[in-house]
Amino acid sequence: MRDREIGRFARDSRHAGTVARASRSLRWERPAPARGQSLSRPQRRNARATEGGTPALLQPAASSTIVSRSPHASFPHNAFTVWAQIERRLRAAEGWVLFLDFDGTLVPLVNHPNQVRLERAVRKLLRSLARHPHLTVYIISGRRLDNLRKVASVPGVHLLGLHGWEEPGATLPIEQQQVLREAKRWLEPRHPRSSGIWLEDKGLAIGVHHRGASPAAGRLAKQLTLQARRRFAPELNVMRGRKLWELLPAAVKGKGEATRELLRDLPSHTLPICIGDDASDETAFAALRNGMTLHVGGKGRTKAKYWLRNPTEVREFLERLEVVANCRKPSALSNS
Repeated sequence: MRDREIGRFARDSRHAGTVARASRSLRWERPAPARGQSLSRPQRRNARATEGGTPALLQPAASSTIVSRSPHASFPHNAFTVWAQIERRLRAAEGWVLFLDFDGTLVPLVNHPNQVRLERAVRKLLRSLARHPHLTVYIISGRRLDNLRKVASVPGVHLLGLHGWEEPGATLPIEQQQVLREAKRWLEPRHPRSSGIWLEDKGLAIGVHHRGASPAAGRLAKQLTLQARRRFAPELNVMRGRKLWELLPAAVKGKGEATRELLRDLPSHTLPICIGDDASDETAFAALRNGMTLHVGGKGRTKAKYWLRNPTEVREFLERLEVVANCRKPSALSNS
């Protein structure tokens, strides 16, 4: 009965596959800044958000921004099988910046985001890493910033919500907020209550969750999200996560753009280390081609250079990073 109900809703989405196929490959170009221009990250964000439409700084090649794994991604090595190589590169770097996903990376995935808890030992480890004078630590999550603060606040660790877009000082034009409210009203009566799909209202984003639901429900979640994107284009983008599809304001361009902006404010010799488990992390892996990128969740196709099995291995990797950082002599690191 449930699958028949889902199928009835899915038939209303016959064009969704065309949209998805047109959106599998993304290309981004960043124009050179004007001579003498110097803006803070919130100023750059707010300037782009008020321009309307899709910001030029990260222009998608297709009409829908759908973050997914590239068919050209590779199968990397487990980080611990090539640890000697990783350690050499860590020791050769003069400074590091650590970009960490939260759900599925620092904590195991759970059925509902409110059920998560960051272990005390992991908090202590992050606090220790953040104290190192030449290591900057960021947690970049799809959660709203206020929610991320409740579950991941650690002294010295910088937090960014909505895939790196939401930070103190970031604002969204009222027009885009209104479009999100309209999209939610459009979605609410269209997903069957018995399907296992549920909507998460993030205020500045809408999550269409299907964790624990049937494959048919997962397909329906995708189709409904794509339909909403087409209906409210160009004000909204679509982003895929683990058992999740998100509708986001056009100003939210993902972790790839966020990590590029953060690196722009750091010394050029800084080694970026990015760890994440989700499809939304793939844009960051692609943006940090010269960095150290690690996919969490087992060996699979990814743009990351290495992989880790689960949050337990993430913790072990961070512990090894702490050992390397603490063994470095201050004279070996250049002040920034």
